[in-house]
Amino acid sequence: MDTNDFSYRLKEAMNLRGMKQIELAEKTGVSRGALSSYISGRWAAKSNNLYKLAYALNVSPAWLLGLDSTMKQNTSNNRIIGARIIEARKAKNITAKELADKIHVAASTISRYEKGEINKIKMPIIDAIARALDVNPMWVLGKSKYPDKNDMIKSWNIPLPDGAFRPALKRVPMLGYAAAGEPLENLDGQDTYYVETDSKYHVDFCITVRGDSMINAGINDGDIVFVRRQPEVENGQVACVEIERSKVCIKRFYKTDNGVMLVSENPKYAPLQFNETNCDDFRILGLAVIKQSEIH
Repeated sequence: MDTNDFSYRLKEAMNLRGMKQIELAEKTGVSRGALSSYISGRWAAKSNNLYKLAYALNVSPAWLLGLDSTMKQNTSNNRIIGARIIEARKAKNITAKELADKIHVAASTISRYEKGEINKIKMPIIDAIARALDVNPMWVLGKSKYPDKNDMIKSWNIPLPDGAFRPALKRVPMLGYAAAGEPLENLDGQDTYYVETDSKYHVDFCITVRGDSMINAGINDGDIVFVRRQPEVENGQVACVEIERSKVCIKRFYKTDNGVMLVSENPKYAPLQFNETNCDDFRILGLAVIKQSEIH
């Protein structure tokens, strides 16, 4: 860590936020002596004080360290998640320590989740928190207004007015989450419920997408993608694939001379290459056929 980078960016953030040293000390609990040393470049903050400073200044900890060019910390969704964890925990009369014990993390980690200090909480953690608090994981993420998953499912079945076209529907199992980004956790062990879709589509299961790597294909974070189960797809088609029997993702699929390539629809993500030297088990689960999105 370059202390000069840290010093420069700390002063830049303080100037941008119009925050004096004494005010920053009061907001963070970091002593004025320590802040003086940080500002002078004598040393850089360690992990605990780093997060306190980043949170108070509303900047990314990585930016503050000089490791990232993006200053703004994406805290809005983190704070929604934190607020909903607190709300559900209090409704169930569960302490932070009790929740921490239930999901096997430190109580200080729960505190950081609730304060919105941790970016990109992994879906297995969201699922574990939701199960421990008996709430809908999509509500925890801020993607649903229904704390109870059953209420969310019922809300999808709104009665149609008389004379309206009534498509023939079929129920499709929701197998869990898949990534549009880095490969996500597998589908095994996730609760199964059913989503209705038009019966004219030949689909066998659906998944909820996490991430933004397929946005240029119109597939966004939180969308439900319906998949036709099949062992092969054509080059360029959007496939649901399983990697090493443990990770699942949605990507454009291409065969290469010595393996396969998975390509995102977002230029910030590099293609993923798999062959017999770096992957023991690769399986196509099916072809992505249609998707269901919320209108914002």
